[in-house]
Amino acid sequence: MFPALCGLLGVLLGIIISEYFRRKSRIELFTKEVFLRRLHIFEELYQIILEAEKMSYSLEQEQDKETVTKHWSEVVFKTSDYLDTNYIYIHEEVVVQCMTLLIGFEDILFHEQKVEQVYEFRTKLKETKQLIRSVSGISATEKTIEKVANIKLSTDYINYYRQLKKKHDKSIKQKLVIRRRQ
Repeated sequence: MFPALCGLLGVLLGIIISEYFRRKSRIELFTKEVFLRRLHIFEELYQIILEAEKMSYSLEQEQDKETVTKHWSEVVFKTSDYLDTNYIYIHEEVVVQCMTLLIGFEDILFHEQKVEQVYEFRTKLKETKQLIRSVSGISATEKTIEKVANIKLSTDYINYYRQLKKKHDKSIKQKLVIRRRQ
């Protein structure tokens, strides 16, 4: 009786384990497809944000508020339409970041403190691009590849860039501290 019970338990355990691995395999296949689709969507979103950045530079010198509003509204509507179309793949907070960044830029160009406002816009634009890279999985993938392949980027130019970036980041932190105190 005991051997038959052990055999039955073994069969049941085998069924449960095989079902677990079968489902895990299906999830991995599905995850790969979703990741590739999301990656494509975030690549396009990144391009849209780059186009918005280029447009912001070209509109910065424009004196006619109607022209600025017309061109910038096209950027906002294009971005909004894209985010709405792909909402199923894009995290809600990314949508909030992108739209909050873009809405109102045309007012910044005619603001009393235009220089400070444009600087803040550019800073938030950079943050948005970094956010897109992070959420898309590109940043994590790059770090994984660097670890696996033991890649160490080090040239004179790269080291100089890192020094400049460190100084720049430090000065931005100091400016933010000063602004908060005011």
